Amino acid sequence: DALEQMVEGDGDAELKLRAVKALAKAGVSKFNDLLESEKLRSGSARDALEAVDKLSKSSQVKIAAPALVGALSHSDGGVRDAAFKGLVGLKQWELLHQALGSDQLSAKMREEIARTLVDNGSPAAKDQSLQYLLQKGSAAAAVLAAQTYGKIGAKTAAPLLIDALKHDSAEVRASAAEDMNLVSASDYDASAAPHDMTGTDDTGDWQCAPHAHSYGMSANVIVDASTGIPGEETQFAAAALMERRLR
Repeated sequence: DALEQMVEGDGDAELKLRAVKALAKAGVSKFNDLLESEKLRSGSARDALEAVDKLSKSSQVKIAAPALVGALSHSDGGVRDAAFKGLVGLKQWELLHQALGSDQLSAKMREEIARTLVDNGSPAAKDQSLQYLLQKGSAAAAVLAAQTYGKIGAKTAAPLLIDALKHDSAEVRASAAEDMNLVSASDYDASAAPHDMTGTDDTGDWQCAPHAHSYGMSANVIVDASTGIPGEETQFAAAALMERRLR
């Protein structure tokens, strides 16, 4: 009973595996599928795929899920993909969130995790995933992140979208410029800002201007606080939009 409690508890995964082995020798077989985790480290790719399949269906999620996370960096691509699908099937969003920051995973795998967390993760996981996609993802992923930021109007996205105006991809630059306009400038109280931190665009609307490295939310007018004229980022935004319109 003590060994079973250890397996079903929140303790160390290695200790749990030892407990499962001891229970198996004693004739208790209900945890045997968890022995499959060893095949992920020492077996062939075929053995590892079989192990992932069994772990993905295990009722002992507290051991099975961490083992699947370990398989995300397996040398075989098929095993990695199967492990990822298993974790999604088990709805292990928090474990996937933790895995997103691992340098041991391939860029492709981290991008898949980030895309999944944008739809399923906690607010913190979604925010970090969008940032990852915009800064380190493929061009298509960066465009998706910029568009998502634009839709949700996250005021914290402004500095990230400004950085994306210098992205290598023209599509990303154009998307960042367009989606900055969707991020609401109303979150800023321009009337409460110092005089040198506000300005007007050609429509007469007040826009919050940057001070040092702090920028307003609109790509239409990004004013340099020291000079009162459009800053370098505005030029990037205009160029990015022009690139798209000329296509």
